[in-house]
Amino acid sequence: MTHTSFATRSLRAPIAAGFLLLTILAGCDATDPADPAVPAAKAGLPDCSGTENLLGNSGFARIEGKGLEPWKGKQHAGKSSFDLAIEEGVVTISRKGPEPWYLLTQILPVTQYQGHRLMFAAELKLDLNDEGWTESMPPGGGLSVLVWGRLPVAMAGDRMVKEHSFEHEPHLGQADWFTATQAIDLPANATKIELGFVHRAMGSYSLRNPRLYDCGPVAGDSAG
Repeated sequence: MTHTSFATRSLRAPIAAGFLLLTILAGCDATDPADPAVPAAKAGLPDCSGTENLLGNSGFARIEGKGLEPWKGKQHAGKSSFDLAIEEGVVTISRKGPEPWYLLTQILPVTQYQGHRLMFAAELKLDLNDEGWTESMPPGGGLSVLVWGRLPVAMAGDRMVKEHSFEHEPHLGQADWFTATQAIDLPANATKIELGFVHRAMGSYSLRNPRLYDCGPVAGDSAG
């Protein structure tokens, strides 16, 4: 088993008021991805026509000189407070210190998918609790999605237009492997997404088999 403690990085907590909300649907399914009657890549997912996994390094292989690229880990400022363990494609994130949150994510450009629905999914196994939790943020762990969009020409640049954390159930407590999903309707000005996994509780949880599919244009162009 490989253990990695990421160096502390200062990062503004990914919660901000006033962001333009996108329509994001989420859910989970108890389908066992190991069931031979169900293709592992599509087990437990809502209807989606996509078949190509858009994520890089979905097996969390360690690349010489590059670590887990394109996955990057970061935590709230302060003392290193989380451990990452990887064994045969299963990642376990464990809290070991006082800082409130940790993210393991990758960033993808999405201009070619503007107006499309993307489906993000992974299998999770939870051992999380809120004992002694004193932060104002609700505790939990699981899927995380951040979406950036291009501003008007007069306001050059991108801004985050959506922050979303573990909308699926369960996201706290103890749970054996289940499939968590997050459907993302991208607006017409979407430029990039940062997606992956957030730990914001006490305890630990494991994850495996992350995937992201393009489900095609949103009916009625409701994503704009």
